[in-house]
Amino acid sequence: MANAILTMFREKVINLQRIPDVLKEWNEPSFEEFAERDAWRLFNATTFALTGRIVDRPEATPKLFKIIDAVCETVH
Repeated sequence: MANAILTMFREKVINLQRIPDVLKEWNEPSFEEFAERDAWRLFNATTFALTGRIVDRPEATPKLFKIIDAVCETVH
């Protein structure tokens, strides 16, 4: 999970200021349906942290999907 967050930063999906937001949402999800620690939870933690910002950088969405896909490939 930490590697994925660092990759998100390196690929400019999230900036330095969003890392704590992603970590907070990962550690304490706002929605109980994301309680399971998996790639879906990481995806939602990231999009939650990016709420209102993704419109400014639409190129971040495909990058995020690619990173989450890589997380899924390493888990299985």
